[in-house]
Parts: sequence; structure tokens; C-alpha cells
Amino acid sequence: MPEGQRGKFLERAKADLARRFGVNYVESIPATRFAGALEAAEQIVDAAIAELRVPAAPHRRPHRQLPLVDTTVPVPAAARAKNVANDALPGAGKLALSSGAGVPLTMSSREIAQLTGKRHDNVMADIRKMLVELHGEGGLLSFQDTHANEQNGQNYPIFRLPKRETLILIAGYSIPLRARIIDRWQELEEQAAGVRQVAALPDFSNPAAAARAWAEQFASFSASSRSQPTERSRRC
Repeated sequence: MPEGQRGKFLERAKADLARRFGVNYVESIPATRFAGALEAAEQIVDAAIAELRVPAAPHRRPHRQLPLVDTTVPVPAAARAKNVANDALPGAGKLALSSGAGVPLTMSSREIAQLTGKRHDNVMADIRKMLVELHGEGGLLSFQDTHANEQNGQNYPIFRLPKRETLILIAGYSIPLRARIIDRWQELEEQAAGVRQVAALPDFSNPAAAARAWAEQFASFSASSRSQPTERSRRC
């Protein structure tokens, strides 16, 4: 491959990796180090797939293994935290999805107001009264948050309730309103379950561990794909 074309390929590969896994610092890795790390990862993936009794990719030429990142240059904690931070769902009723680290699902007071057709200030008052009775005045801080208004840029107070507190709140609502909230919770839990099934961000400071994890997920995906009936068999 011509040197110019090879350089463009490496830059495209780094950009794709950074976009796919949300690790922007990958783009700062020198091209030579990145190329060596790619080859090392490919060899490790081939070996891991063979161990899992999955047909291995074609043999590639030997190479000198290089780490994907320079471990002597620490990645700022703030940057790493930003890369792995959870994204809330789009829309007015944003949700704190579980990150797999025990972070619970929550529903905002704004979404509760929208689902029930109630005024947000009235919903806030109902939530405040409920939380004081359940947890006391000091317990309010655990549920308080702010919402940034896109029109004026100002922040307004909201509450974020876990499922238990949400169901307690709507216990006195009419059946149709309770049904809307419960249906929405089921939808959110299904979405969160799908998010938790997504592969965790690999440890790029350990290419061997990252490649082995990718190989195991590839094997699992291949096995599930083989177990699914084809389009033709479903028609028969």
C-alpha cells in the first residue's frame, strides 16, 4: 500500500475507533504506534477466536507488539470520565440510564407532568410533599436536579424519582394516568436492558485484554446468529 494511502487509512481507522467507543484521545496516538497496535490486536483476536473454537481469520505476518496507548502519558481523569459518561435519552423527559455500576433509572418531574397533563409546578409540589413524608426534609437533596431551558439558557429545579417513589406518587392518580406512567417505565426498563447488553468500553491500556474481550463477544454474536432461522426458513 502506498505510504500516502496507508497514512489516510490509519487516520480513518483512528477516527472510527474514537467515534465508536467515545475515546477521543485515540486520535492523538502517532500513526506508527497505532499501526503496530492494530496488528498486535489482530493477532491476539485470531488466537482468542481459535481458543473459542471459532474459525480464525487468515494468518497475518509476524510483527512487534506495541501498546495501543503510551502508558507513560496518563489520560486526564476528567477526559476519561467524559468519554464514559452516560448519555440521557433525547426528549424532554430525560432519563439517567444505568451504567452497569448500580446507577438507578429515574424519571423526571417534567416527564411525569407531560405524561399526566398536569402543571409542572403542581407535580413538583406533590413530589416535595411525598418525599418529606418518606425521607424527611433532608431527603429532598437526593432527588433534586436542574433542567436547562434551551430558550433562555436558565436552569430550573426539577426532581428525579426512582421507580419506587414514582409509583408511590401516582398511587392517588386516576387509572388512565397511572397506566401512562407504568407503560413509560416498562419502556424505559426495556431500553436500559438493551443498553446494559452493549459491550463495556475496552481497556485501551491493555490491548491483550481488550482484544480477548472483543473475540469473546464476536464468538457469542456468531453463535447467536447461527441459532437464528434464516428468512427462507421462516417463510416455509
